[in-house]
Amino acid sequence: MEMLEQACKSLYGALGYEFTEKGMDSSMKSIVFASPSYKKFELGLKDGQTAYVCIGHTATDSSKLPNLTYVPNIEAVERTSGKNAVIFGQTFGHHHDNENEGMQEFYEFHGHGAMIIDKDNTGTVDVIVAKKGDKIAVPTHCNMTILNLGSNPLMTLDYANPSNNRANKKLQERIGPLFCAYIDGNAVVFELNKKYINQENEYGAGVKINSQSPETKIEFKLKDAENTGQQIYNFLLDDDLREEFSALGIHLVPAETFVTLRGTQYRKSLLEILATEGKPLQGELRFR
Repeated sequence: MEMLEQACKSLYGALGYEFTEKGMDSSMKSIVFASPSYKKFELGLKDGQTAYVCIGHTATDSSKLPNLTYVPNIEAVERTSGKNAVIFGQTFGHHHDNENEGMQEFYEFHGHGAMIIDKDNTGTVDVIVAKKGDKIAVPTHCNMTILNLGSNPLMTLDYANPSNNRANKKLQERIGPLFCAYIDGNAVVFELNKKYINQENEYGAGVKINSQSPETKIEFKLKDAENTGQQIYNFLLDDDLREEFSALGIHLVPAETFVTLRGTQYRKSLLEILATEGKPLQGELRFR
């Protein structure tokens, strides 16, 4: 297996890609365990083990190819009960610092997952629920997180202009990720980090709601162990569950199967869009 991994890295390297394994080091721990929800778990990830992988293409002009992100789930044990759980993998969030308005990154999902977009100073959060082939344009001036919602590792492709893709994890290092989502038995649980409720911070991040002590946990039962991602996708877009999330200032939104660039809808794959005459995506992202 190790030889296969090295062979893949060599192949990607020949194509101009660099591997970055985001391990469970001191920096990652400070983000994860800043969240009260994560503190109740003993994670199966040990020091130095990989939480997720970024595979970035190194070109800086319009010849650039998509980046890849690989997000597996995390085995865990609840500290008080000793029960096993599976925590849905995520990238734990970062803030987009780009001074420009509009799109900062473009994502194509290759499995069931969600993009959490917390726009600055809005008091609400969008959770864009995605399935294979769905596309999401991520704006500037927001905190964003990729969240796996399937039983297998999630892979996404993304495209951004390296000269206009500044980001930082300063907020997450202080208060942790916005969500902790996990499977407990046959229950899927979403816990909103209380540090994002009616709190002041430099980005105006999080939700502003009337309740001072809201119920921050929302859960629902899986019907069986088959097609976990599709079941969760369907549940999250059910009207009743959307109302529960809405009461917490969270909008559940289905991702689109297309992207609109300069007034034209594109339903092609990301790679096909990049090869389109006139390079509309590269133009949207201000490549020179």
